[in-house]
Amino acid sequence: MDFTFKVPPGQPILEWDIVVDAPMAVAFAAYMDAAEIPSFWGPAIYATEVLEFDPHTGGKFRIVSRADDGTEHLFSGVFHEVIPGERIVSTFQYGPSPAPVNLEIHDLSEVDGRARFAGRTIFESTQMRDEWVEGGCEEGMHETFTRFERVLARRLGDE
Repeated sequence: MDFTFKVPPGQPILEWDIVVDAPMAVAFAAYMDAAEIPSFWGPAIYATEVLEFDPHTGGKFRIVSRADDGTEHLFSGVFHEVIPGERIVSTFQYGPSPAPVNLEIHDLSEVDGRARFAGRTIFESTQMRDEWVEGGCEEGMHETFTRFERVLARRLGDE
């Protein structure tokens, strides 16, 4: 996996560029498969449950990750644009409503037979973005995509 994570100074955004070892058709199908999400979403120390996942334009998602002590981390949003293998635009909220709403844009492509997820998250403020960075979102994203590559290897029969 190739992983780049950027925090542009003075801008309320995060940017990432992730390339995984699978064709885009396989990667997109796995990424948008509710049955696979618990295998890769967030830190492995949490049990993840998909409460709702309707990955098409206008669809919603709600995913909860639970710590051993019972603490729940709720993630939710609305898919505003889903073009298979090309683009995913969604809102993203962490925590129960009302929670700040972020906008996530994933531009997808295939480079030399490998799936590329180039994306950015737009926050309400740089302060909010900085709180996410300080909270470990880079490490969390890296772990998520490391786990995602294991899902892809299984789907490709490489495991």
